[in-house]
Amino acid sequence: MRDDFQKNTLVSIKESKLKLMAFCTSWSIPCMNQFSILENLSPLLPGIDIIKVNIDDINTDADKFNIQALPTLCLLSNGKEIKRFIGVQKLNTLVDVITIYLKKEKYNAY
Repeated sequence: MRDDFQKNTLVSIKESKLKLMAFCTSWSIPCMNQFSILENLSPLLPGIDIIKVNIDDINTDADKFNIQALPTLCLLSNGKEIKRFIGVQKLNTLVDVITIYLKKEKYNAY
């Protein structure tokens, strides 16, 4: 999971690989819980990049993505948001939903 979001945000999110952007803060208990779940998600879904975004940092894209609640997870394909999760998401929910989008991506690649 990458923490280095700020400098290469727009370049990296436009790549074709699915990206899961996790908008949180370092002081929020729900965010810490979500990050723990995302750590377990990463090895289960190697077909996606998981990017942590601390909205307290200067120059994040929280405004561009209209983040109004924490944690918020945005699934991106080719730089466009295709699914949004608001609040803490269970591991099995994330795996099930993201797997559907991974299959769609694979189908659309041919």
